[in-house]
Amino acid sequence: MQKNKIAFLFSLVVLPVLMYGQLATVSPYSRFGLGDINNNALIFNSSMGGIGQGLRSDNNININNPASYSALTTTVFALGMSNKLVNQSTSTISESNSTSTLGYLSFGFPIGKKFGFSATLLPYSSVGYSLSSPGFNNDFGGLTYDFKGSGGINELLFGLGYSINDNWSVGVNASYLFGNYDRTTTVRFDSSGFYNSAIVNSESLSDVQFNLGLQYQKELKNELILVAGLNYAPQANINTKSSRFEYTFTENSSGIQNPKDTAVNISGVSSEFVFPQEASFGLSIANNKDRSNWLLGAELSWKNWKEFTGSNIDTEFANSYRFSVGGYIIPHLNPPRGEYWKRIRYSAGLHFERSYLVFDGEQLNDYGISFGLSLPLRKSKINPQQYGRVKIGATFGIRGTTDNNLIKEEYLGLNIGITISDKWFRKRKYN
Repeated sequence: MQKNKIAFLFSLVVLPVLMYGQLATVSPYSRFGLGDINNNALIFNSSMGGIGQGLRSDNNININNPASYSALTTTVFALGMSNKLVNQSTSTISESNSTSTLGYLSFGFPIGKKFGFSATLLPYSSVGYSLSSPGFNNDFGGLTYDFKGSGGINELLFGLGYSINDNWSVGVNASYLFGNYDRTTTVRFDSSGFYNSAIVNSESLSDVQFNLGLQYQKELKNELILVAGLNYAPQANINTKSSRFEYTFTENSSGIQNPKDTAVNISGVSSEFVFPQEASFGLSIANNKDRSNWLLGAELSWKNWKEFTGSNIDTEFANSYRFSVGGYIIPHLNPPRGEYWKRIRYSAGLHFERSYLVFDGEQLNDYGISFGLSLPLRKSKINPQQYGRVKIGATFGIRGTTDNNLIKEEYLGLNIGITISDKWFRKRKYN
């Protein structure tokens, strides 16, 4: 049994290293700001539209509200992979792309009867795009602008939750943000009489931010349980290092560059990004505190992106809002033998978001519908305290519009993961 645990831990370390090398986004909208922002949702949350503030679970990690860690009664490992299929279109053309990457790696366990701890690695934001636009200049003639970007910011999150009493719980997450991204603008002239030029802006980020969580639960009539949750993250000044490289070059028929002159070469300039304050509030209602077979929840979140500032940031931003609603149902907690489908947890949800990106005075909208299956695995005969679930989630959504020369993205996000629960840190009794 111990060897199995070691092998499982090894897989949790090796797989993320392999998967983090994959491109996480191919969206032209990641050219702006911090790129595509991850909504911090594990499959447990994303399959219900992304709700989390009003969720408490003894065998699922809910990083959206750190107060929920106090509900853990078992040691939990969770690993998720993400794949995204995207069709991007304008008013005249369209193309399809796909990405695959690590969704998250999470670990949590109870500490005594009142505390719970969690550690999670997941992407905070992703940058990945490649665009070309033809142009003309009276002095230089025809030319082509190329825009490319890659990289992203990762988040290593440590959280602690505490149950004050049967009703109130509090918690805190400390998030270590780290990573880097590059954005390159290249001008290629049709005439060989001019040198091409390129500007490479790079950002490297490394710092810590915090968020606080609060949950209140109350038993209602007919064994119903109501949970209300609130999460708040104050504004944070995040340390960054910026670099800028401007140069000219020629290019052969194979696309290999031959640098000519360096106009600017500045590296390691210390600065700060001012990350916005944010707040979320959510409610859920379930039919039983300990073993619910259905749950409904709703959530509203807000981020003050108007206050976001940083080096090489020259884009207008707006405060973002997201509304989510979702839930799950398990047909039967202890079905007769042979009726496995009744043990499956079926999830669904909806979300609508006004993002922080603004073009010509209009905020970019994102809306979609989510579904999920949580498939229970057979319990171990050697250790009946250990059990797991394979989780599958899908989200179909639309972001953007083809109006005003913008790009509409129709996407299908596919997620698959596994969650293993076990009572590792319990005291064993011997006769």
